[in-house]
Amino acid sequence: MSMRRNLTSKRIIFRGFTLVEMAIVLVIIGLTIGTLTATISAQVEHRDLSETRNTLENIKESLLGYAMANGRLPCPAQTPGTGIIGVEYFSGGSPAGTSANGLCGQFYDGFVPAATLGLSPANTSGYILDAWNNPIRYAVFDLSDGTVSKDLLTATDGIKNANINGTSTDASCSTKSGMEFVGCMSLLYVCDASPTAAAGDVAADCGTATSLSRSTSSRGGVVFVVYSTGKNAATGGTGKDEAANPNSNSTNNDPVFVSHDPSGSGAAGGEFDDLMVWVSPNTIFARLVQANKLP
Repeated sequence: MSMRRNLTSKRIIFRGFTLVEMAIVLVIIGLTIGTLTATISAQVEHRDLSETRNTLENIKESLLGYAMANGRLPCPAQTPGTGIIGVEYFSGGSPAGTSANGLCGQFYDGFVPAATLGLSPANTSGYILDAWNNPIRYAVFDLSDGTVSKDLLTATDGIKNANINGTSTDASCSTKSGMEFVGCMSLLYVCDASPTAAAGDVAADCGTATSLSRSTSSRGGVVFVVYSTGKNAATGGTGKDEAANPNSNSTNNDPVFVSHDPSGSGAAGGEFDDLMVWVSPNTIFARLVQANKLP
């Protein structure tokens, strides 16, 4: 009797799992792995976003520091793979661009001039990269007061001497000078959606979209923008909101940019994941006053 119980016990112990039990175990393992994968993916995404936002803020501060030291903003760098990499790109026309006249080769579709700013580049080509290995872009407004061949924001003491000898065609600003003149003029627009432009034209302002740069006036109010084209840089940009920001899928060259929360391909403006920071005239005025470059 005792021997029979022992044999029965052994059979129970070593009989193994049934197919149903194995299936349940596999389902549990699959759910656990799926949950862990989703959690890890979310953590990686959060890390990449945080890293890129910090990079954009650091670049913004570097640009303001450059302005404090030099009395002007640097020109954007050229497209990777062309010209001298990682440095500000002056116009090669006649007259040629210099720090004295501020004539940039690219105002609205360039990149961060890492070498000019003294920033350590993240790649061997001299460009600062976002968390998805895309070169970070930089645009500065092409501002003139009518002075022959001079751009005020990128020329040494350009803001300080604005409209002193200029002939601005903007009647509401033509009697102003220095900071008042720059603050009066239309600058870069940052909109919450892509504006509508006539066929073949580029956008001139936010149109019916909301201006994030200055909500109380029809004028723009951003001196420069720094932005990442986001995780979808290689495949995105087909929607009209991302296409408003110059990138690999866009050839527009205008002073209007778009910034809003991420959206999917089914949104009105299409897929969007660009990240952007910008600086108003008042911010740069304060820094230049602090550095005794103004008034």
